[in-house]
Amino acid sequence: MKIVSLQAENFKRLKAVQIDPAGNFIEISGENAQGKSSILDAIWAAIGGKAAAPVKPVRIGEEVAIIAVNLGELAVTRKFINKDDGTVTTSLTVTNEDGRRLSPPQDILNDLTEALTFDPLEFTRRKPKDQAHLLRKFVPGFDFEAAEAKLKELEDKRRDKNRDAKRERATADALPLPEDSPETEADTDTLLTELEEATTTNQANERLRLQRQGLTDEITAVRVRISQDQHRLAELEHRLAELHEPAEDVDVAAVRARYDEAMAQNAAFTAVEQKRAQEQLADKTEAEAKALTEEIAALRDATLKAVEAASLPVEGLTFDETGVSLRGIPFADASQAEQLETAIAVAVALDPKLRVVRVKDGALLGEAAMRKLAEFADAYDMQIWVETIESARPSAIQIVDGAISEEA
Repeated sequence: MKIVSLQAENFKRLKAVQIDPAGNFIEISGENAQGKSSILDAIWAAIGGKAAAPVKPVRIGEEVAIIAVNLGELAVTRKFINKDDGTVTTSLTVTNEDGRRLSPPQDILNDLTEALTFDPLEFTRRKPKDQAHLLRKFVPGFDFEAAEAKLKELEDKRRDKNRDAKRERATADALPLPEDSPETEADTDTLLTELEEATTTNQANERLRLQRQGLTDEITAVRVRISQDQHRLAELEHRLAELHEPAEDVDVAAVRARYDEAMAQNAAFTAVEQKRAQEQLADKTEAEAKALTEEIAALRDATLKAVEAASLPVEGLTFDETGVSLRGIPFADASQAEQLETAIAVAVALDPKLRVVRVKDGALLGEAAMRKLAEFADAYDMQIWVETIESARPSAIQIVDGAISEEA
């Protein structure tokens, strides 16, 4: 379905124009502010709905603007009426070949095309990620949204793991180690028992010494009085004989030194164990981060394979989450002609029922690109409407002051 005829009256800069396009390439030419853009906008405003209409669709000084587009099978009439409060109301009528009104009219038009079809160069102006998002339509059976959500989840986990691993590694590196790191932990409990026993033994020995010294002193006194109390002397000697000699004193300082040495060994051993445990924790976290990286790579590889297996509109066209590339180079770095061909091919591949394309930036295209555009129109059987500022082509429709030039 294509445009058979276009009529526009008092729309934007237009006064009254009627165009009955011949062929698939329709060039609208004219100086700036003459109304050529208004013709392409009229097509979009008639078909695209309220969102496609300009803020001020009615020509200054007029009250009503009318756009009538004959699509062969359908006739579309859009009216814009200025209201007293400064707002604009619009009405839409869609009829079939028999003149019967179809309803709801905008739903019928929405089913004919997509916004990209009306301006395929809009694809070249999109951000790389937006271009890639649109191309997802050509990869059926792959859930990009689920893949993106999973990818974000994995990347977030990996970020957290890397952050934790960095913190744990720094903690492990900061833990000090003694110069001579023991391999085993000393038995301080046994030494502590030995120390307690040694102290008890020495205390008992001291008590014995005091007792012996007391008895010895008393014997000396008795001996002074021996003549007076011989019986007492014998008794004391008997008691002295009953008391056994004390055991040899234990070197408490040596035991304490050994105990302190064991405690120091255990402190060093604990430091070694802490550092080893912290290093193991850091190793484990780093391994988990590496596993997440491998899972992310696998998911991206699956996405890439799904894209490679898809039938994209242009040979060598591919995309990923960062953007679009064409024959191995970023799409933005491709030539103007390659970008134009790709944009047209994508628009055509969307398979719109209304095979009409408008190119509003035709003035920015070189002569070679314009020739390519005309070739695309016939090759893809698309009716391409393009605006230019100056054109030497006799088929170009010249617009002057809101109307078709009589000299055209």
